[in-house]
Amino acid sequence: MASAAPQPDPTLPKRRTWTRFLIRLVLIYAVVPYVAIVVIAIMAQRSLIYRPTKVKSLSVEGVRRSGC
Repeated sequence: MASAAPQPDPTLPKRRTWTRFLIRLVLIYAVVPYVAIVVIAIMAQRSLIYRPTKVKSLSVEGVRRSGC
């Protein structure tokens, strides 16, 4: 005769393990902000690129020399 193992009560909340808690903590406080920053950088990439303009001559008026 085989005896069946007792089944847990489905109405009781499941116990959380520390590893699951730590994984959730890392996801919320490390991965989510990192992904958000990467997405913002990707979306703003075009506006972050510096495109210089060409001029015929450079003006040196108002430029101070440092260290002299």
